[in-house]
Amino acid sequence: MDFIKQLNGFRRKRLINPIGANCISLYHALFEYSNELRFPERFTAPNSALQVQSGLSLRTMYRARNELMQKGYIVYKSGNGSQCGTYEL
Repeated sequence: MDFIKQLNGFRRKRLINPIGANCISLYHALFEYSNELRFPERFTAPNSALQVQSGLSLRTMYRARNELMQKGYIVYKSGNGSQCGTYEL
């Protein structure tokens, strides 16, 4: 994945398909997390780490994640039991 291309694409998509500030914060947290993993196609991320990186409460993070999914910014599949969910940017 090309870091600059991804960020520019995210910015352009927001102009056409607006999202709220909490969604932007969560997307950037996911992007940073993915960057640390060297941009795999899919990755898992614990909610606690995303909360710290995004500054969102758990409930607000869930709402932001749902909006990002509904508007096509991310693909998310929940984990089983104590497993982390899987994300695709």
